[in-house]
Amino acid sequence: MKTLWTAIWRIGLFFLLWGVLFAALVAPVTRYFGQPESIRIVTLRLYVETSFLVTVIAACWVVMRYVEHRPLSRVGFLSHSPIRDLILGFSIGACMLLLTVASLYPWLSAPVWPSPSIVLLPLATGGLALLINAAAQEALVRGYPYWFLHARAGVLVASIVTSLVFALLHFSAAQDYPLALVNLVAHGVLFAYARWTSGSLWLPTGIHFAWNFVLGPVLGLSVSSNDLSSGWQILELSGPAIFTGGDYGIEAGVGATLMSALGLLVIYLLHRRGIIRDEIQGQVLQYHIRRD
Repeated sequence: MKTLWTAIWRIGLFFLLWGVLFAALVAPVTRYFGQPESIRIVTLRLYVETSFLVTVIAACWVVMRYVEHRPLSRVGFLSHSPIRDLILGFSIGACMLLLTVASLYPWLSAPVWPSPSIVLLPLATGGLALLINAAAQEALVRGYPYWFLHARAGVLVASIVTSLVFALLHFSAAQDYPLALVNLVAHGVLFAYARWTSGSLWLPTGIHFAWNFVLGPVLGLSVSSNDLSSGWQILELSGPAIFTGGDYGIEAGVGATLMSALGLLVIYLLHRRGIIRDEIQGQVLQYHIRRD
């Protein structure tokens, strides 16, 4: 019971601190721009996503420095090969997404390829915003909260709890789509497994980023009911919602469920072969949290 209350107040403090910092940076700016749709303005979107990441890191630093008395690197930022893990994660995530889309071939429209002259800038800015967002989400959920729970209760509890929190953070968009909520939890488990096997946040960030980037800016399909396309749509979907996900997008379809399971299998096999390896976790997750 003592561990439970310690987890509640420490992780609660972390989220509260992040929320206050994020609101302080973003609220005045979004109020100045006026209408909510102004979030699509490139500079504002990049500002919001950057503020998201910076405030998460700041909240992690404060809690680790003044509550846990541990270095910030221990929550998952440290890796001997961050670029390698990021690229590997991107490859896994992109393959998962493309396989999911390919499985929907009977309900795909004929591709309409955009002119190359209008692709590069929106693709680059959209990709940058989504990379920052993926890094921020992973640090928010699988940074300090995951580290603390892993240290106090083990990897299984840390994975389950952070996966539920991940789904809860997307609840407002997914609440009318039960399978989307299931898939959010499944994706959370996948990201947590990637976090555990690699020992850092870089691999799950790569998977998360690739899925959103290829789905939204590249293909022009809905990402968790959000239009993140860059003004064009290469593919269109129309068919049974159980497969296509309806208005929410393919993340509310059964294909995304199966891809989460396949992703877990791929990471397991790569981990067994030593391609994904934890070079850090033995140093930074040795249950060095001060007991109360």
